[in-house]
Amino acid sequence: MKLAELAEIRIGQSINSNSLLAHKPQEGNYFQYLESANFKGVPSRFVSEKHLRAKKVTAKRISLKYGDYFLVKVDEYKMFRYEQVDTTIPSDEIIVISSNVGIINQFFGYEKNRKYFLSELRRKISDSVSIIDILSSIEIMTNDIKELEESDIADQIGISKPVKKEDLPFRLTQKRMTLDKLMKRIQYGELVLDTEFQRRPGLWDLNTKSKFIEALIVRLPVPAFYFDGSNDNEWLVIDGLQRLSTINAFINNEFALTNLDFLGELQDKKFENLDRPFQRNIEEYEVFSYIIEKGTPQSVKYKIFKNINTSALRLEPQEIRHAINPGKPATFVKKIAEAKWFKDYVPTTKQDRMYDREVVLRFITFQNRHYTDYRPSIVEYLDETITCIYDIPQHSLNDYEKDLERICSGLHSIIEEPCFSRSVFNDSKSYIHNNILFEVLTYGFSKIRIEDFPKLLKKKAEIKSELIEYFRNQNVQFWDRDFAYSKEGLEKRFKEMEVFISKINKQYI
Repeated sequence: MKLAELAEIRIGQSINSNSLLAHKPQEGNYFQYLESANFKGVPSRFVSEKHLRAKKVTAKRISLKYGDYFLVKVDEYKMFRYEQVDTTIPSDEIIVISSNVGIINQFFGYEKNRKYFLSELRRKISDSVSIIDILSSIEIMTNDIKELEESDIADQIGISKPVKKEDLPFRLTQKRMTLDKLMKRIQYGELVLDTEFQRRPGLWDLNTKSKFIEALIVRLPVPAFYFDGSNDNEWLVIDGLQRLSTINAFINNEFALTNLDFLGELQDKKFENLDRPFQRNIEEYEVFSYIIEKGTPQSVKYKIFKNINTSALRLEPQEIRHAINPGKPATFVKKIAEAKWFKDYVPTTKQDRMYDREVVLRFITFQNRHYTDYRPSIVEYLDETITCIYDIPQHSLNDYEKDLERICSGLHSIIEEPCFSRSVFNDSKSYIHNNILFEVLTYGFSKIRIEDFPKLLKKKAEIKSELIEYFRNQNVQFWDRDFAYSKEGLEKRFKEMEVFISKINKQYI
């Protein structure tokens, strides 16, 4: 398919250069954004909507939102992903590629796909054809891409596998519901707003909240809501969390309206101060709700969570796993991720977006399932593992927890630095955590018996030296994520680690 069929392609708006350059860093990080994107010395090409309003500059609302991709030309076009939460106006030197289609976002998430895309742009670029037309015509996922010749292309380029035939039919019910019914569910704890997603309720600023409430009062259309209703007594929000938390907060008089577009007379008024007709407009506002019914397979729930979430803060895979695997699996990985020893030994596993919990899950995955059983993609393989935790006896889970702590402690004693950072083996690397390294090291050292660890520690200088040599001698392909998580690449690195650990066992134990 052509890019134009999957995404909206727009050029930013023309903004007076004085407006751009006068933007102060303390109002946001747009001024410094390109510097962080390796464009040092290039003037700012972003400005916040707030700043434009303050300078009375008319904006056409061409904006960059979290997750959008954009192109900037310096010597040639380069592509970046916009990861600021704030809405930002790009200048006319920026080309925005925006899509709510999960496939396109996943496609650009892979470096090799971005390289392909930019190479096609360079090949097609012409003074006689507009850049928008050229971009629109670029084929995404066609035989021009080498990987499409392979049988497992969906896994190779990061597209979710289709729903399995045996999972059909599944029930996704559409209902019209008034907001007061949804608010009542929140009141009685039957609709959960404060889930453990990183994407918390109440993230919108006051202006955004006010404009949304105003939209309800004047009966403007709003997007549909999506809920996991497989447990009728406790619905989970798939999409619409910020909208629901805003309505709930306003009805409970937690904020007053401000900066309205249509109803200036409601400035500084809370819900309790509104005339009854305005209150009724909110309470009786009907929204479309899509509800996943009981009996829907986990794989289908995952696909819905992944592809239908329209929030500016799109859910990460581990957030979705956490949402659809409540209880034992979610609680177990969270417990380990929040343990002090884990934070000490695996310091980069930041808690935002549940990255730390996914690192825990990676260890459990290759302890519970042999690497030769691996089938790409790694995302789906981890999905399967967290669901399997329901069936793993608690005593086995406790053993996994003890093993991981023992292994991390031993590796930390041997390496004496952040043990899962490539910087230990390559001075030019600064990232403090690498999953490829974490997986093979924890898997390899899990093959050493508990009683043999003290013997290893007596030879830690020699073992550290051998580890450094082992990883320094790995070629670029070893660290390439696409190869590392192909079936061939994963089996190769785990098998080679087994050979390395066998050698350590014979030499020092």
